[in-house]
Amino acid sequence: NKATFVVGTPRLVISELHYHPAPPNEREIAAGFGDRDDFEFIELFNSGTHSMALAGLRIGNGVTFDFSESSISQIRAGERVLLVGNAAAFAERYGVIAAVAGEYGGQLANSGERVTISAADDSTLVDFTYNDRIPWPTAADGSGSALVFRNRNEDPTRAESWSAEVATPGADPKPRAAREFEVTYEGNDIVLSFIADAEAVYTLETSVDLFAGWQMERRLDPFPAETVGRVRVSLPPERQETRFYRIRTE
Repeated sequence: NKATFVVGTPRLVISELHYHPAPPNEREIAAGFGDRDDFEFIELFNSGTHSMALAGLRIGNGVTFDFSESSISQIRAGERVLLVGNAAAFAERYGVIAAVAGEYGGQLANSGERVTISAADDSTLVDFTYNDRIPWPTAADGSGSALVFRNRNEDPTRAESWSAEVATPGADPKPRAAREFEVTYEGNDIVLSFIADAEAVYTLETSVDLFAGWQMERRLDPFPAETVGRVRVSLPPERQETRFYRIRTE
């Protein structure tokens, strides 16, 4: 007999949930997809360090899917797998993505519901209930944004662990714009503080006239984790003109 033992536990999370997509456009309607629910999807992500076998895994409650019926048998560390409501509609909107494991049964409730993932031994891997009301991000409810679980070390049952962002099925989420600005003064300097995403590239830009365009003053080094970024700007005493500053995401 021969067996393989792996030290380390794969960690499967739902990284993106598109429960109430934007309405179909003219091209999508002409292709026969007139129901916005056709464009729903669930993205799974292996945030662990080892591959994970998918046989026997089951999605339950609002939608149902059994991975034993999928052609994708495993999800490697750092990879994503997609489950969709309608494969043809999904391909029409997002293009053909090889990571689509199949179509689930049922549909995701626009008002929120419980989503679970169970393993072959009936143990629970994922269990949370999303909602379309505050404190959950309401922009994911029909405006075209998806619920994104960006930090895989957080608790998916907490609304604060999710954000409403541009749908990026099968790909890393786009860096978010700098947010929650605070301006403080230290002597002749001003300090711009903001929430920065991990590994995102931000640039400090300046302008003397909002109608004259912006000039890059410096590029900031990426932050290794989501954090409060700080930028110090020196203001010589003799500088009298009004200046504008902004932090841009590249």
